[in-house]
Amino acid sequence: MSVKQSQVRQRVLSAAWKRFAAHGFEAVTMPDIARDCGVETRQVFAQFPAKEELVFELYRMLAIQLEERVVELPEGTIGQRFLAVMDWKIASLEKHRAVLQALFETMTDSAEELGVLGANMELIRHRVRGVFASVAWGASDKPADDKIPELVRHLYRLHLGLIFLWFRNPRAYRVASGTIEPLLALSKSALELGPLHAILERVDKLFQQKVEAFDEEHDLADRVLLRLFRHRRLQTPKDHSKDCAAKPCEQCLALHRSRVAAFISRGEPIQMVLPAFPAKSPNAEKVLGCLPDMAEELALRCLDNLCREIGEIYSPGARIVICSDGHVFSDLVGVSEQQVDDYNSAIQSLILDKRLTSLSFFNLSS
Repeated sequence: MSVKQSQVRQRVLSAAWKRFAAHGFEAVTMPDIARDCGVETRQVFAQFPAKEELVFELYRMLAIQLEERVVELPEGTIGQRFLAVMDWKIASLEKHRAVLQALFETMTDSAEELGVLGANMELIRHRVRGVFASVAWGASDKPADDKIPELVRHLYRLHLGLIFLWFRNPRAYRVASGTIEPLLALSKSALELGPLHAILERVDKLFQQKVEAFDEEHDLADRVLLRLFRHRRLQTPKDHSKDCAAKPCEQCLALHRSRVAAFISRGEPIQMVLPAFPAKSPNAEKVLGCLPDMAEELALRCLDNLCREIGEIYSPGARIVICSDGHVFSDLVGVSEQQVDDYNSAIQSLILDKRLTSLSFFNLSS
C-alpha cells in the first residue's frame, strides 16, 4: 500500500466512523462516506469492498492496541492484572465511544454480521482472549494449570460484561470495577467466582448464548508455536530458571496460541508476515554486490522448510508473506531506489525459480 493509499484509507475510516456515530450504521452509504472525505466512491470500495469492513477495522484496531500493551502487564494478582487490562481497554473505547454507542445493538446480537460474538469476529476474539491468557498465566495467584483455560474464559466474559456496563452506565462501571479485584482474590479456583457469576450470567443472557470455551485445537497450536519458537532470539535473563529461549513459558505461548488456533479451527494454512529482505548492505566490504546471492537463497530455503515442518504437524501447513521494507529507509542507509527494486525483483525470482511455494513477497511497489 502506497503512502497516498494509506492516507486515503485513514480518511475513509475517520469519515465512516464519524458518520456511523451521527446516523447509525444502516443509514450510511459508501457514497456518503466518499463525499465526506473528498474521494471518489470507487476509491472507498478499493480499500473496503463492503461497508461492514469499516466496522471490522475498528474492532481489529482495538484488539491490536490491547495486545500491544501486554508487555506492560504489572506483576501481581489476577485481579490486579485484569484491572490493568480493563483500564487500557476502556481508555481505547473512550476515544470511539460515539460510534460504538451507535453500533451497540448490533454488537450485542450474535446473529448480526457485526456482532462481537458473530462468526466474522472469531479471529479478533481469539486475539483478545490471548491477552487474558497472559493475565492468568503470569499472575502471582494463578490456579492450577488445568483450571486456567476456564479462568480465561471467565475473564473474557467478565470483561464483556464490564464493557457493556460501561456503555450503559459509566458510574455503575466504576463501582463494579472497584469490587473485581477483591472478588477475584477470594476465588478459591477458576470455577468458584462466587458473586461474579451474576455478572457472567448477565453476559450470557445479553448475548443469548454462552461465550465459547477455549478450542480443542490449542494443543496443536502449542506444538506449532514450539516449532516456531526454536528460531526466536531472546536476551538471556539473569535468572536462568526463567530462560524462555530454552523452554518457552505459558506467558510466551498465551498471546500467540489463540491466533494460531483460529487458523486451525478453520482448517486454513497458518499465515505469517515477516518484515525482511530490504536490500543488500551499502557497505561494499561486507557484500559481493547489490543483488541476492547464496545467503538469501539459504535464508529463503530455511523459511520454506519451516513452513514444511509445520505441515508435518498440521497438514494445511503455513505460509510466510515476506514484507520488504527497503523503500522505507533506503535514503537513510545510502541505498538507491533502483537498487531496492532490483534486489526485490531478484528475491521474487529466487522464490519462483527454487519453487519455494510456502513463500510470497510484497513491498511498497506492490
